[in-house]
Amino acid sequence: MATNKVEFDREGYFISIVYYGPISLDDVEAVREEALRLSKKHFCYKLLTDFREASFDLSTTDIMDLPDSTAKVYSEHGMSAGQVKRALVVGKKSLSLSFLETVSLNRGQLVKIFKDINQAKSWLLMDHRMQPAKTESIGKDKDLQKYK
Repeated sequence: MATNKVEFDREGYFISIVYYGPISLDDVEAVREEALRLSKKHFCYKLLTDFREASFDLSTTDIMDLPDSTAKVYSEHGMSAGQVKRALVVGKKSLSLSFLETVSLNRGQLVKIFKDINQAKSWLLMDHRMQPAKTESIGKDKDLQKYK
């Protein structure tokens, strides 16, 4: 069982998750529950998960099923996995999780994989809300007439 740490980062206003050692499906489920609890408590929907010091005791199928199981657990808590932004940081020599990113995105979840923790934090803290389109004033009342 992996050692892990899940806490609310008040400075960055995100949930910080750090795994150490081999990660099992039980570890993922326990951490997910704690992250959900903190998300609800702090109304915080940005998660930074650091896998740099971890290894995976999960099958490819287990990893491929994570987006669906995550969506199910969030739904059971009255939330949508799509409302949570997740940055995952992996080590330079660790397992590529690009397929997890692809499957998550295909399931409507905002997940991105990084090898650099600072890039992950920058992306996580960037505001992805839609900005209103710039509009130009039509001008004088007579110009409005041509649009009526």
